[in-house]
Amino acid sequence: MKKLLMVCTLSLLLLAGCGSAPASIPDDLDWRAHFLLGDDLLLAAAEDWTTRQNVPLLDVTAQVDGENITLTDHAAGTSVSGTLTPSGDSDPNAAVYILAFPDHPEGYAVYGVAEQMDGTREATLYLTVEEQTLYLTAPLLES
Repeated sequence: MKKLLMVCTLSLLLLAGCGSAPASIPDDLDWRAHFLLGDDLLLAAAEDWTTRQNVPLLDVTAQVDGENITLTDHAAGTSVSGTLTPSGDSDPNAAVYILAFPDHPEGYAVYGVAEQMDGTREATLYLTVEEQTLYLTAPLLES
């Protein structure tokens, strides 16, 4: 799983290099999860995820407010809140955070901005806890 996290982090750094540099995770973005990975396997995916395969439906959103993050599983009707603490591992194209949820070991969050071929930009966020990685994106308003 560490290999997968490293690949996700490196790909985010490469993608983020094409966009503007993230100083920190902006508040008030509409984060939506696309897939959940564990042990290098796809565990769940959003309904519109192109490689959904035969896995459970993923209907998760997130809200970030400062150093707080709340994940909401709309299918289960549950929410969990945690904290994001900046780590010293950030660079101009990505920000790395220590991710903490109650009753779980610490994990990591990697935030960046990706610019698509059509010039649109989106925020990307990888959350990794207990060898599972949740991938989320949020549209960015053009400035």
